[in-house]
Amino acid sequence: MSMRLYSKQINSLTNDIIRILIEENECLEIAIREPVEEGEESKHSRLMRERYPEDDPTLMMSEFRQTISDVLRTYIKIDQELTQLARLDVERRKDDPSMIYSEKRRLAKQRNFGMNDDAPNWIVSQLIEQFLFHTSSVADVFAEDSEIYKLLIPLIRERMSTQQNLQQEVMQRVKNLEKGSQTWEDLFFQINQRLKEMYQVD
Repeated sequence: MSMRLYSKQINSLTNDIIRILIEENECLEIAIREPVEEGEESKHSRLMRERYPEDDPTLMMSEFRQTISDVLRTYIKIDQELTQLARLDVERRKDDPSMIYSEKRRLAKQRNFGMNDDAPNWIVSQLIEQFLFHTSSVADVFAEDSEIYKLLIPLIRERMSTQQNLQQEVMQRVKNLEKGSQTWEDLFFQINQRLKEMYQVD
């Protein structure tokens, strides 16, 4: 299955990951924020507080949000980099452009990067590593890794399949028109753009 994650999905996916892990299942405990003397608040903390004013100011929830968002952005960045590298390699060897996907898959395997069906597992593994070792915003983890995988993979898989669902919906709406005609192309573009906005994808 072809699966992709888009930058416009990051905020809503981050919110859903927080909802599942903390509000619904209490898998994590968010760390308590160190008291800050007046005038000593960092620019980053101030921006996070302004961006998420609904968060409990005594907790490091905004930093926790940023941790999740950073993992998702890293996934998108690596995916784009591998696509570009694969394209350049194929062009350099003067191979058929249809080889780009297999070349990208080879590069992904070298980097232990998850593509398509493996993508949700890769993302969750990176999140767990951040929660356990690389962020001060998590005070404790109460769930086993396997439980976190079980909770998050269906959500991420569903979100990353949105583009495929979108294309199927577009095709369904223009099926009665002659494919390739000017009317078909105009309507396809209009519906595609409208659904992208609705699904919040690029």
